[in-house]
Amino acid sequence: LHAEIIKNYHLIDLCLTSFYIAASFLLFILSCFVDKTSDFVEFHDTDEEYKCPVQEKTLLSRLTFFWMFKYVILGLKTKIETSHFDDLCSDLKSEKVTQCYDQLYEKQIRHSSENFSLLSILWGLGKYTLYGAMFLEILSIAFTYLPPLILSRMIDFLQVPEQEWHGSTLAVVYALCSLFGQLADSHHQYLLQISAIKTKSSLIAAIYRKVFKLSPNSRKNFAVGDISNFMSVDTEEVYEIILWTPQLFGLPLRIIISLYLLYVYLGPSAFSVFLVLLVFLPISTVVSRKMDKLQTTQMELKDRRITQLTEVLNGVKVLKLYAWEYLFINRITETRAAELKNLLKTGILSSVFSILWVMTPTILACVCFTIYILTDVHNHMNAKTIFVSLSLFNSLRYPFALLPDVISKFIRARVSYRRLKKFLKCEEVDTECVGSNIDDPSVSVSIEDATFTWDTETENCFQLKDINLKVNRGSLVAVVGTVGSGKTALFGALIGSLCKLKGKVNVIGKQAYVAQQAWIQNETLRENITFVEHYDHAFYRQVVEACALDADIAILPGGDKTVIGERGINLSGGQKQRISLARAVYQKADVYYLDDPLSAVDAHVANHLFERVIGPTGMLNETTRIIATHNISILPNVDRIIVFKDGEIIADGTYEHLLASGMLPSVTVVQEGDDRDSLNDTMFSIESNFSLQSLRNPTQRRRQSSMKVSETICEEDYSQEETHEVGDISIKMYFQYLKKAGILITIVALLSEFGINACDVGANYWLSVWADKSNVTHSNYEDRMFRLRIYFFILAGEAVFVVFGTVLALYGGVNASRVMHKEMLYSVLRSPLSFFDVTPTGRVINRFSKDMMDVDFEVPFGFIEASTGASSLIIKMYIQTIRQLKHLEAISSSPVYTHFNESINGSMTIKAFSVESQFLHKSNEKVDNNNNCLFYQESAVRWLEVWMQFIGVSIIFTISLIVLLNRHSFSAGFAGLVLTYSSEVVVAIAWLVRITADLETHLVAAERIMEFSALSPEAEWNNERTKPSINWPQSGSVEFRNYSTNYRDGMPVVLDNVTFKVKGGEKVGVVGRTGAGKSSLTLALFRIIEAKRGTILIDGIDISRIGLHDLRTKLSIIPQDPFLFSVSLRENLDPFGERSDDDLWRALEDANLKDYVSSLAEALDYEVAEGGENFSAGQRQLLCLARALLRNSRILVMDEATAAVDVETDEVIQRTIRDKFKQCTVFTIAHRLNTVIDNDRIIVLSNGRIVEIGTPSELLTDVKSHFYAMAKEAGILRS
Repeated sequence: LHAEIIKNYHLIDLCLTSFYIAASFLLFILSCFVDKTSDFVEFHDTDEEYKCPVQEKTLLSRLTFFWMFKYVILGLKTKIETSHFDDLCSDLKSEKVTQCYDQLYEKQIRHSSENFSLLSILWGLGKYTLYGAMFLEILSIAFTYLPPLILSRMIDFLQVPEQEWHGSTLAVVYALCSLFGQLADSHHQYLLQISAIKTKSSLIAAIYRKVFKLSPNSRKNFAVGDISNFMSVDTEEVYEIILWTPQLFGLPLRIIISLYLLYVYLGPSAFSVFLVLLVFLPISTVVSRKMDKLQTTQMELKDRRITQLTEVLNGVKVLKLYAWEYLFINRITETRAAELKNLLKTGILSSVFSILWVMTPTILACVCFTIYILTDVHNHMNAKTIFVSLSLFNSLRYPFALLPDVISKFIRARVSYRRLKKFLKCEEVDTECVGSNIDDPSVSVSIEDATFTWDTETENCFQLKDINLKVNRGSLVAVVGTVGSGKTALFGALIGSLCKLKGKVNVIGKQAYVAQQAWIQNETLRENITFVEHYDHAFYRQVVEACALDADIAILPGGDKTVIGERGINLSGGQKQRISLARAVYQKADVYYLDDPLSAVDAHVANHLFERVIGPTGMLNETTRIIATHNISILPNVDRIIVFKDGEIIADGTYEHLLASGMLPSVTVVQEGDDRDSLNDTMFSIESNFSLQSLRNPTQRRRQSSMKVSETICEEDYSQEETHEVGDISIKMYFQYLKKAGILITIVALLSEFGINACDVGANYWLSVWADKSNVTHSNYEDRMFRLRIYFFILAGEAVFVVFGTVLALYGGVNASRVMHKEMLYSVLRSPLSFFDVTPTGRVINRFSKDMMDVDFEVPFGFIEASTGASSLIIKMYIQTIRQLKHLEAISSSPVYTHFNESINGSMTIKAFSVESQFLHKSNEKVDNNNNCLFYQESAVRWLEVWMQFIGVSIIFTISLIVLLNRHSFSAGFAGLVLTYSSEVVVAIAWLVRITADLETHLVAAERIMEFSALSPEAEWNNERTKPSINWPQSGSVEFRNYSTNYRDGMPVVLDNVTFKVKGGEKVGVVGRTGAGKSSLTLALFRIIEAKRGTILIDGIDISRIGLHDLRTKLSIIPQDPFLFSVSLRENLDPFGERSDDDLWRALEDANLKDYVSSLAEALDYEVAEGGENFSAGQRQLLCLARALLRNSRILVMDEATAAVDVETDEVIQRTIRDKFKQCTVFTIAHRLNTVIDNDRIIVLSNGRIVEIGTPSELLTDVKSHFYAMAKEAGILRS
């Protein structure tokens, strides 16, 4: 018996093992039907309910990702929406992840407050998930290296007579190893996805919160574009590297195992591998260091480009009015060219890196086989030696192919990590700079001997010096002063946004802030007012009525549920300011900071707001109010007046006291003089008459309900949501990309890729022929060397094809990126202004940052790799679903960027209201929605990997079984080749799935870019056929003939049958209530909106027949919202460099800015901060006046240009206009009567029609005129 057992030991062992496997498999199947949620949840509080829809699926469903099958079918049948998805696992939600991040951060700070390590926090967030992923990676590696050993046993089976069932068993085990390896790899990727989502969410939240903590110094160092890149690009790089983290140890482990097994089969010749690695590793080290530097430069250039683009999008209206589109297209293109030049350098190094490592297995095979043959004459290349070694060399292809990519991703991630760490560690504003310790209960605000500055690093920076101020509870304090005197800076100091150099600041109670430039969210009007508070209908109605918004709400198509557009782009300045004021009132604060809230409205509405809201009888009469104002008419009714000059308080007292002391000389004019004196110094606009009448007259209010429809679209009509296509990416799109890359380059690159595969197959086939010959007879030395030379020749050909294919793919990719970016940039900036009305800035930035990054880095090589084996049968199974999921992920990321940019722009308001946490919650919700789409997108890839693996395993099993059961029909060499390739089928399928899925998803980015490259442009830029003379216009006459227009097709008209004629050199005032058509008249003149009927003639030439560039460069405008770009002062005044310094200084002198600019250290070379933040609103307006002076056009439009300046500065502007534009035609749209009363004629608009036109004296002497009635109702004329 003992002898029989020994004799049949292998058979008994095989039977027992088979029984054990079968029993284990049966238990596994039974356990699949047990539906139980895991008890372990990372960072999960046991007292909270943990919900994860995926964990509720059966074990078998989770193991095979079968739960994704319904979404794959859904994608084939219909359009997938986010509503089809289950909720994101609670453990992955941003709120939960942020809590964990905070816990780890606080724990770290307790141990070491100075050494902040972002890496240790990120590791702590997902370390257990990463441990699980690493364990599965080890399992995957184990199953990867079992097939070569089984292959060795198979070849023995082919050559040595054994029982048939041995072969069948070997075929089963051979196939199962591949299946289990793929399952382990897919679940390892799934766990990494979970960890990466957590990390990305925590980083976005950390960046978002940091925005509100930045000190002025830090804000100067990090532009909006930089911060946007941190959130979109850098977090994406860190996200990507987490997906590859286990490979940092997994790839070296695979190499070590392969080298050990090679030693087993090839003996000492396997050590020659180290010779090759010793040559390659130093080269790789040098290349890696250089790539690190290049990647740092790459991110800096990307930051600069996105900052430039963000600025252009924020100032696009000004850009078009000045006809500066091509100037900024060229500037951005120059930055992009530098970025692509750097990208090309990085790509070349990356290609060198890839070529070295991709060719390493081939070189190793050559070297090892050569040394194996030469070191011992008895070493023969038989089937077993060749194909087991070949299988091991093939197993080296995966780590060597991925190693350069992993190292490249690691370098990029390390650069991004350093950038993120630098940002998160940068200086924060002192949270203790504003306290709440006031001993006197009657005082709400106290500043004691304090000095503040916007920037501690810049010399001669503006300061608030030695401020001493106490404001009593419930009092109303007015802050006055000339432009740039420090009024807005005072509010910044009270909010805590300025650097405090010395002194104390204390404020008691809840604060609210109304910014000088109203901050409006891309939400409904109601949501803008209620802000973070709950809706209280009665109080809400009271606030709306007090802020004179009833009439405005009545004319909106959706009422107060109308979405009013990003940055309030569809609202007038007065509407935005009243909404901003209403928001502050609705918050029921204790202390209100009101930064010139009355400047954007007419005198009567200003009086209404003061009486009903701000003043002694208003809703806020029991609160503490500090108001900065140029409206001198309210000063007699305030409790106290503070006068600022050059950052210092020069006077402080009651109105009577300051008037008596001569500190308010301009105010005396209001109290004395005749009607004309009163007119000349009183804020006035015709808007008030209609506004207040319509408040009282519902019938008229309904008649006017069409006026603003064109400028503000209701919620269901306004928001043009991003859509996603259903179906495959079109063949046309593929060809468009390849055409941009270069047809010849593409063809040669594809041929090179096919050449690589042909050489690879040819080399292996040659080895199989060699093996057969060696099995028949031992060849002599010359014969072996001949076969070896042929093998070398084939592999040398492969190396040449690799070099050609890689370099050409790189050049083609860079070329495509350059063309696509240029086309999209041109298309976007040449789009009509209506495109920007309905497209959030975040959506555009998303295309230029995240989508462009995919096209730059991911598409080129993925295109070539996928082209070698894409099977339509495989791809068709899920391509529609994965494409839709990628679209949803891309679309859901745009609201994240939009909300982020919106929050940055309104950070001072958000901080003043102390609602940072509520806005972080909003951000988290948008991030969670995006992460859920990303989760399902990646799960679809995992589903495909696993289920394609079943196909691969069936192929392996079938081929193996046929070969093994018909072993007498095949030679050992041919059988070894077939078995080797059958095992590679699974690897090829997995690789094909990953590459094709990546290509398909990344091509969605290319598709989205091409979508923006095909936008409908404005009219012709230049028209050579109708180009006017260089001296046009000479007289400056303007004529509107039966002119009608609207903002977009299908919308009501905003100018209806307008007809008038203005002589050259005539000065014309244009007045009318909000929505009457004043600004529309300006836009029509510049052809920002086009005529539906009628014509506009300038000097007798129909402007619709000439190019936009020829028209707009001949007109000048001082816009209502002055915009400065973050370049030097010189470039802001003269961007084309056409004027001398003397001309610039003369223009600044005429604009009353010469003294201020001279005081700056850099003078004309002084760098303007982003959005012109280092200039006051009034100074920015004066700089726009200087621009107009330098432009020296025959026609000038002033669109409410003096709203943000004091009376004295207003007089300076009007004096300059009268003096320097004496011979010019001037259209003035203004709130102040003194800016239009001395004009030659006045045009009164209502409902887009001209209701009257005449000289000021004619209209004022006609008691029946609209103009007279308005003046009388405003209290300007004596009864």
